[in-house]
Amino acid sequence: MGIYIIIFIVILGTSLLSIFVKINKYYSVLIFILLLLFGALRYKIGMDYESYEDIFNLFTGKALSLKGVSDLYLEPGYAIILSYLKYIGFGNIGIFAIHMALSLYFFHKAILRYSYNTFISWNIFYGVYYANLLFNGMRQGLFIAIILYVFPRLLKKTWLSFFKVLLLSFLLAFFLHKTALALPIIYLVCLFKPTIKYKYAILFGSLVWAFTGLGNVLVQVGGLSFFKDTAYLGVVDFYSQNESFGSEIKLLSISVLHRLVILFLALYFSEFKTAPPVFKKLTNIYFWGAVIYFVLTPLGYMLATRVSMNVKAFDLLLIPYFVIFLKEYKFKFLGLMLISAWSFAVMLTNFYIPGNYPYYIPYRTILSR
Repeated sequence: MGIYIIIFIVILGTSLLSIFVKINKYYSVLIFILLLLFGALRYKIGMDYESYEDIFNLFTGKALSLKGVSDLYLEPGYAIILSYLKYIGFGNIGIFAIHMALSLYFFHKAILRYSYNTFISWNIFYGVYYANLLFNGMRQGLFIAIILYVFPRLLKKTWLSFFKVLLLSFLLAFFLHKTALALPIIYLVCLFKPTIKYKYAILFGSLVWAFTGLGNVLVQVGGLSFFKDTAYLGVVDFYSQNESFGSEIKLLSISVLHRLVILFLALYFSEFKTAPPVFKKLTNIYFWGAVIYFVLTPLGYMLATRVSMNVKAFDLLLIPYFVIFLKEYKFKFLGLMLISAWSFAVMLTNFYIPGNYPYYIPYRTILSR
């Protein structure tokens, strides 16, 4: 456990220093390299490590065509890329390293481009998302990293932008992860910027839909129960034997409460005259991501989480802006400590959920396998 805590302390110390003195944001390259080495050298670390090894072992050094991968339960383009990587000599360890490098590259680019404080974003990323996305669910982790960097740039009311989103959606769904097919819908929704009054009304309505049973009733009446009970549960069975994947989302659960707290703070601060335009754009994206999450809740935990996760990660870009509105350094310090405590608690929770611990502790490397 010590190596995880040491890395967290290093990033925490850097983020703490950054609120008092200006640090060249390109020093974050050092954090990028640290996390790249930490992830690329791991061995049997992560909930999905062995399942991805099984996937990589499906390819034995023969380059495949679209026809050759048609019977695999994988995105066709992803399977073809894997076959070519094996064909040119990459082993499983090399493929894991490529995943890590590409994911961290796009997360880093997004943090540099959109975050008010690069090092606070790294603080949040390491505790909340690093193991959760890059050690587990690696394809969706890479997909989310790409969306985090590209999506705000495409969010414009032009036909060209919409065409680019459609193209990106198709390419990512073919080469990486099927949830990319929801991207055009998310794009269209995020173009709307209601006033703060209507945003609160929409959010309240989505909560009523999700947690009063109204959504469940309308799912039954609308004939969507078949989708929920058959197709959806089939996906659950494929991805995990863990019953929590099929569980209901609770209003007072930590995952819902922390999302609401971040959203309410973002909506509140976005009304300040000093709020930067990029902060308002990120807030709007995060707002619609939360609404989509609650609207999909009656259809089940996994569907709601997998679709909304594509934009949930925007909080690692959004939260650092909060320190702008804390004028005195003592409040900035207190704010950072609260952010860091939350990030650290999420990291520990992921590790200490029953059954998770052996997948992370002790940390093993390819040098000591």
